[in-house]
Amino acid sequence: MSRATRRFRSDDPPWDALASWADEYGFKQVHKDAVRGKYRRGIGIGTAPIYVEMIYTEPWAYLQGWIGINLLVRPGVLFFARSEWEPRTGGWRLKRSRRIARELINPLFQSFEVDSIE
Repeated sequence: MSRATRRFRSDDPPWDALASWADEYGFKQVHKDAVRGKYRRGIGIGTAPIYVEMIYTEPWAYLQGWIGINLLVRPGVLFFARSEWEPRTGGWRLKRSRRIARELINPLFQSFEVDSIE
């Protein structure tokens, strides 16, 4: 897996902050259970879909962000892409999608006071 992952301590469940961020930035919830919440923005038309997932087991939270590579995106990267792509800078593949993902995910990372994606 190639995901931007951050771990932080949280004594209070972070679900409300995650849901609020998702509403503000247009992410839709695709999975939710007692310890995991997963959100997606886009389906691969125009830019690759962007995913954010949080796993919370008190007192630790794991926050992950990545770009999904589906069949709509794969031809645009000449079929050389993994199924997941970290949104950090560098390289020519998925440059636009990675930039957009960083712009959307970094405010969430900053709200939890963890390092932004470079």
